[in-house]
Amino acid sequence: MEKLPLRPGMICADGATKITVLDEDRLCYVVLSENKNVHGVRTLSKKLLCEFVSCLREHPGISSAEMRKLLSGKSEIDRFEYGYQGTLGALANFILESEKSFPQIAASVPLQQIFYGAPGTGKSYAINVLAAGGNVIRTTFHPDSDYASFVGVYKPTMIAENGESKIAYKFVGQAFFKAYVNAWKLFFENPAAPAAQFLVIEEINRGNCAQIFGDLFQLLDRAGNGFSEYPIDADDDLRARLAEAFAAFPPSEARSIPANGKKLFGEIRAGEKLAFPPNLHIWATMNTSDQSLFPIDSAFKRRWEWKYVPIRKPAGKNWRIRFSYTASDGSAGKCDEDWWNFLKALNAKIGAATRSEDKKLGYFFCKPTLRDGEEIITAETLVGKVVAYLKQDVFKGGFRDGEIFKIGGKEREFHDFYLETEPSGGNANPENLNLELVAQFVKNVAGTAASETPGIRVGGNGGASAGE
Repeated sequence: MEKLPLRPGMICADGATKITVLDEDRLCYVVLSENKNVHGVRTLSKKLLCEFVSCLREHPGISSAEMRKLLSGKSEIDRFEYGYQGTLGALANFILESEKSFPQIAASVPLQQIFYGAPGTGKSYAINVLAAGGNVIRTTFHPDSDYASFVGVYKPTMIAENGESKIAYKFVGQAFFKAYVNAWKLFFENPAAPAAQFLVIEEINRGNCAQIFGDLFQLLDRAGNGFSEYPIDADDDLRARLAEAFAAFPPSEARSIPANGKKLFGEIRAGEKLAFPPNLHIWATMNTSDQSLFPIDSAFKRRWEWKYVPIRKPAGKNWRIRFSYTASDGSAGKCDEDWWNFLKALNAKIGAATRSEDKKLGYFFCKPTLRDGEEIITAETLVGKVVAYLKQDVFKGGFRDGEIFKIGGKEREFHDFYLETEPSGGNANPENLNLELVAQFVKNVAGTAASETPGIRVGGNGGASAGE
């Protein structure tokens, strides 16, 4: 059965007929129908109303009596209509007119979705591509994020009063407030086809979502037309600020909000009620490796679309790990390995050790340096990002590293990748890395002859001293 957008409290107007939805259950609506001073309470079958809507879609412009005639003998109308064909026809016409005025945005672009995957897979980049051309407001959750930092908070500001500057506390809207107000502004300007407003939340699971969203959680339930299905009351501080913001917007041509009716539309403009418009998209990113920070409960999860971003090589990208060095025996060595080949080999070892996808690395885990027109992963980046991540987050707690850190017959620690002597200056090896050790690490992972070394004889210090 089709999901209908009618809810208790909604007022539907179709010509001279005014219908107020009083109550509903799984099977029926209870409505008050008013037409030319004639009042009547009706109990209407939801299934029968769906049949009227479908009939009107197939035969636009026909009357209620004609719909009654077409459906007779083909459905349960003869059992459940009870002479209320006029009310059923008016409601069906209102529902279809609402669909024309408020297109089903959610069907083409998800209203709420979370992009998740391993670190470096390009989740934020994917959002940037999909939201290109739209209005984007971005925020990042962290362990100290709360409702005030997400919605709005009172802050001290300087004001002029009687020719003097004074400090006054003023409600300052944060990321959610800005996105919410602008989404409604865009909706007021063009209700039939409003421009999209995106609220992007980076690292959503690094914050306590229940604490941050608070009662806004209720608004995540969207009706088929994209509006919040269950509006909530705004608190006094938020109400005043919203009323001030909305007062600056021109009157809208929208006749009603289909999910709840004209009365609610006015309450939203007055700041008294909160409800998401159909052009407000809330998209978020989540590293699966961070999912233990603040676990997201199932009630919150099911209100979002989940889009997995796999580990893959982006088209047109050919990054390389490349650096030169002087080996411990004084000969010249060079490391030159395809970044994607290195990642595939490393991720296979991570998967074998952890039995999990969470700790693997995506292509964009590191940022390359542009050298002579090529994008290069430097030794400094490789150690500072990849080796540190592996040592601190992946191969710990009993997970075996597949001997990728076993060099010169010895299991190497993170500090071994740095020489004990002070850097001698210059740009060749600014962090004084043990480049020979780094090259052997790359070779251990990739399993190829990428590191052209004359033979590793690495002592406690490493011995390599210079790079390209």
